[in-house]
Amino acid sequence: FEWIAKCYHRRITEPLFNRLNFVIFGTALPSDIPHCETLFSHGFQMALPSFNRAEVTHLQQGFDDKFADATALLDAAFSWTQGQPFLTQKLCSLLSGLIDSFMQPIYEPLTLSSRAVHQWVEQTVRSHIIKDWPTKDDPVHLRAISDRINTSPNAKALLMLYKQVLAGKAIVRAAKKTQAELLLSGLVVVDAGHLQVANNIYRQTFKLH
Repeated sequence: FEWIAKCYHRRITEPLFNRLNFVIFGTALPSDIPHCETLFSHGFQMALPSFNRAEVTHLQQGFDDKFADATALLDAAFSWTQGQPFLTQKLCSLLSGLIDSFMQPIYEPLTLSSRAVHQWVEQTVRSHIIKDWPTKDDPVHLRAISDRINTSPNAKALLMLYKQVLAGKAIVRAAKKTQAELLLSGLVVVDAGHLQVANNIYRQTFKLH
């Protein structure tokens, strides 16, 4: 941040620096960003909500020609991911690849009962995402969440708070750094003013036994 600020101020005397633009991707607490009188002095929170069920429907077109009841398939997938963008797309990609392998001999849309759809999606989630997840987490997602919490100087407090949320304790959203840091990891979300585990995949993966 200091280097960017220096480059910015050098625009006054060295026009070449006007050609530089900076984009920083990531997540941070406001307290993590250094204050500067001309740069980084103002900011606002950008909420990155998960997909809602209606938005997930756009992924259905990838299944329309290969699965008889694509709506039921998306419902089952959504019940596990709760619309978390990365997990939703990853699970849909896994399901699509499996359907392709089933279709190769016949090239007809796969037909399953509603109950069988949910059972198959659950089996796929457990076998391809949750089971032995540290070795299957590619691209990295679950490991990034785990590492972010376990390497935090505030790790003990974060794990204690998450354990309470996981157990179903009613934790009211408050302006506390531990809550903010746990929310920043994506592991929990705010629902009706309370902290909740973000989705069932996280709940089943990070059980804290």
